[in-house]
Amino acid sequence: MAELIICCGLMGCGKTTFAKEIEKLNYEYINFDHEYHFKIQGEHSPEDFPYGDIKKLLERISNLLNKNPDKNFVCDNWFKFHKNWWKDKEDESVQQLKEKLKFHDIKIFNIIVPFKKAHEGYMEKNKPEDLIQLENYKDTMKERYKNLNRKIYKWAIQ
Repeated sequence: MAELIICCGLMGCGKTTFAKEIEKLNYEYINFDHEYHFKIQGEHSPEDFPYGDIKKLLERISNLLNKNPDKNFVCDNWFKFHKNWWKDKEDESVQQLKEKLKFHDIKIFNIIVPFKKAHEGYMEKNKPEDLIQLENYKDTMKERYKNLNRKIYKWAIQ
């Protein structure tokens, strides 16, 4: 059976870097942000950050994977995207995707780095105008991390 590897972690922790390394092992890379924000939601600006239709994203990704039953994939992020997603204890997006996939097992990698390192990575990666949307990111990192780990644990036992 083929695999879908989902890389999770705080913003700036190195999910994309890790996924790009996995891609070298004969995996096709799925850029979650690009799929979600541009192909599903359409263009956006920092002032109008879209939160929305995870069902369309799940359908799009499951169709892609089901059309490629022998191909392995790696995705550099995974969240039920809406405002304050990291507080959502009811996220069942991985279970919903699992039910749609016919040929792929899902594996979740949680990338853990110190908060300071993740914040530095996030600040280096983003343009100043993009940082406006998450000005409280550093202040909420511990809460985000705790809730993200809770989500990943729930996904792992689904």
